[in-house]
Amino acid sequence: MENAFTFLLMIGFLSWSGYYWWKIINMRCQKSISKMWPLAIAKITKKDISVSHTGLGRSSPFTPKVTYVFSVLGNEITNTISLDSDSQKDMVTEALEGLGETIKTRYNPDNPKENIAEIENVRIGDIFGALLPLIVVVMCLRVLLFGSDGLTSVHP
Repeated sequence: MENAFTFLLMIGFLSWSGYYWWKIINMRCQKSISKMWPLAIAKITKKDISVSHTGLGRSSPFTPKVTYVFSVLGNEITNTISLDSDSQKDMVTEALEGLGETIKTRYNPDNPKENIAEIENVRIGDIFGALLPLIVVVMCLRVLLFGSDGLTSVHP
């Protein structure tokens, strides 16, 4: 029964990790493909800080959000992106202030709504989301292979 639970735990954590690996790979592919797309200068219309609250009443990281607009063949395209979070509001505020009034964005000429700002990158939280579950999976594998005694035994 313990092995079945450990195996199910591993499957859950592998799925969690897989989701974040998918996000990382998707962002890297988008950045790579977008290098061939036309460049547009977008005007930043809104800079905002999103705050998530945990169930314990504490705030978790502050997430900077940027809304921008650019024009393609007379059509205005608006997009909102989230940048890397930080636990200190001052750091996020400083990062937003450092952006200026415009940013560069690349857009798909066949579908301009598909665009990626040059300031978008893989977020550090996604990297942790991909790697930390793998540590749990390695620990579960150790339990499956060596039993729970292998975790508590000390060798001289």
